[in-house]
Amino acid sequence: MSERRRHISPSRQIRLLIPLVVVWTVGGAAVAVAGIQTSVPRSELFLDATAISELSWYVGMLSDVGILAWTIASASALGGGWVAFQTRRPSAGRFLTSGGIVAAILLFDDLFRLHSSLIPQVLGVPKSVAMLLVVTPAILWLVGFAGEILRTRWLILLCALAAFVFSVFADQALPSGENSLLIEDGSKLLGVLAWSVYFVSTTHDIARSTIRAATRTDPITQFASQTRAAGQNAVSTPAGDH
Repeated sequence: MSERRRHISPSRQIRLLIPLVVVWTVGGAAVAVAGIQTSVPRSELFLDATAISELSWYVGMLSDVGILAWTIASASALGGGWVAFQTRRPSAGRFLTSGGIVAAILLFDDLFRLHSSLIPQVLGVPKSVAMLLVVTPAILWLVGFAGEILRTRWLILLCALAAFVFSVFADQALPSGENSLLIEDGSKLLGVLAWSVYFVSTTHDIARSTIRAATRTDPITQFASQTRAAGQNAVSTPAGDH
């Protein structure tokens, strides 16, 4: 297959800067607000928590691994959803896009401690209610796309859910301590890793299937095109050339 990409002209390069302008506008506004406000030290907004507290570099390392796994899951699903829509597989597109949004919600929950800290403080609700608010989109996704899930590597997803349930059980049933922390957060990390593996694998499977279907030429259509081309060549060829 020949290379279809072409050099982009300078004028079009300028027009293609629009997404960057939008992102920089939002980012610049956030930086401006951080600079104007006086209630929170700027170092607490920009620096890593371990740098501010002078803790060792590895503090929270496994938690950061979980954040990366959530991010990979969300990015993979959203990208795969876009590919599915482009290749005219809307059901797969909705399935992956919704899954990517759910993964993003869980990512933000883990990153900003939504159910454990932010939501209870802002809304004044118990931690259990905050947890329900965060996991409800995931439950709706599981129920609403059960048919699509059964067409994927659902056993990996089941392992992820089992690890999450076990983590919640450990949090409620085990006494506080180093061992219970290891069991609870260790199970959660394994669940996040399985969740990420599921979405990467599912995105790979669906994207490969949709791309192959989109690029595969139907035999009847190919025969009709060849016949039409042969007829046009016969008409355009002078009789004396035979």
